[in-house]
Amino acid sequence: MAASRFFRSFATPLTCVGLAVVLGVAVVSPASADTVIDGPVDLGTAATYGVLGASTVTNTGPTRVEGDLGLSPGTSITGFGGPTDGVVTGAIHQTDADAERAQGDAAKAYGVAASLTPTQTGLGELDGLSLTPGVYDGGALALADTGQLTLAGSAESVWVFRAASSLTIGSGTRIVITGGASSCNVFW
Repeated sequence: MAASRFFRSFATPLTCVGLAVVLGVAVVSPASADTVIDGPVDLGTAATYGVLGASTVTNTGPTRVEGDLGLSPGTSITGFGGPTDGVVTGAIHQTDADAERAQGDAAKAYGVAASLTPTQTGLGELDGLSLTPGVYDGGALALADTGQLTLAGSAESVWVFRAASSLTIGSGTRIVITGGASSCNVFW
């Protein structure tokens, strides 16, 4: 009986870690459009944030934010804290010095990512694509409900997705990362 309890308590965290790797996605990137980019953009203090907004942060429905949630200079965060609302695993920084500092670091990282030469332009719908490391530009980028995007690379691989207008990720979507690549090197 004790072995069975040990296995269940050990297997659950491993399952969660495995799912996080398969479903994980991150936020900004590196320095060229080569097959293996030289490394991710330094996010500085923004790296701990799962969500970092400038004017408002609005959640509708059950959402789990891994990491901190920050807002600066805006003041409205809604849809977190109730039983059917969003859950934040880190700290909430609403218009404080930490959120302001993270916004500055995110702006620097964005400047680097925006200066990169694209691997491919004109993207729109990402559903069904299998992409190698690089920089991908589009107007409005979208991943349809229950869609799948595959990112195939190595541990050093980096992907940067730049949307000129919006990025919409539908419910039930999957971003599959293969070949030992890390979700920490995928930037949107």
